[in-house]
Amino acid sequence: MSKELTINQEYLKETLTLKKRLESSFLELGRRLMKIRDEQLWNGSYDTFVEFLHEARLSEGTASKLIAVHQTFVLDYKMKSDNLAVIGWSTLYNISKGVDNKKEAEEFVGKALLLRRTDIDEELREKRTGCKEHQWGEKIILRKCIKCSKIIKDYHD
Repeated sequence: MSKELTINQEYLKETLTLKKRLESSFLELGRRLMKIRDEQLWNGSYDTFVEFLHEARLSEGTASKLIAVHQTFVLDYKMKSDNLAVIGWSTLYNISKGVDNKKEAEEFVGKALLLRRTDIDEELREKRTGCKEHQWGEKIILRKCIKCSKIIKDYHD
């Protein structure tokens, strides 16, 4: 095996490891944010938890969702972080709001490993509303600015 091929393979391996670390870091971040918030570890360095979040460049909403994902899947349902990390925090947050127990959570996490996020969101909407056969109402047109690409909904032709 040539030296260049070995270097390339090592580079590819390192890249895969980096991606896995990136995927799983949101779980650790959620755990840490919960600890900082609950134990008031920010006290003494920041006036409030929100001030700490500002320094971290995290919105209160994002921090709340990361904490909720950690609370629901890791602490409450004791699920393995390997599968969770692959799915991503925003999909997991949506799942956490749409399920009532560990069994349902495990079912949706299993689906999320195979399906696209939009498919999971649609199944969660069907579960929440019971609507499987849509009855379409008014037509909405989206218009896009040719200068800046802003998109608006246009309810009138």
